[in-house]
Amino acid sequence: MIDAVAASPSFLLSSPSLLDTDISRSLPRSGGVVFTIRTYFHPITDICKEPYVPGRLASAVRSWGDDVSKYKGKERYGDVLLEYLDKMHEEQVKNGLDLSREEEAHAYPY
Repeated sequence: MIDAVAASPSFLLSSPSLLDTDISRSLPRSGGVVFTIRTYFHPITDICKEPYVPGRLASAVRSWGDDVSKYKGKERYGDVLLEYLDKMHEEQVKNGLDLSREEEAHAYPY
């Protein structure tokens, strides 16, 4: 069987990818914690159109330890994905993305 990512790196970027966002919030009255997981299934090429996303996603992938990298199969797509994310991040910065406003742009509530 041919590995689609190895055969065509563009397959990885244009195929829908599963991403999840984990959020924990402290409840002000009880002090309890609410933990939510939201999953998204979109091509990386679409996800990277959002401001700050390519840089944040590249940073997250680079922060994975060996155990997480193995679990997520990073050895199959990591090089192609990180090259693309870095390129898209550089493009956003070149087009005027203000990195000093990143936290402000992603402040709660959305």
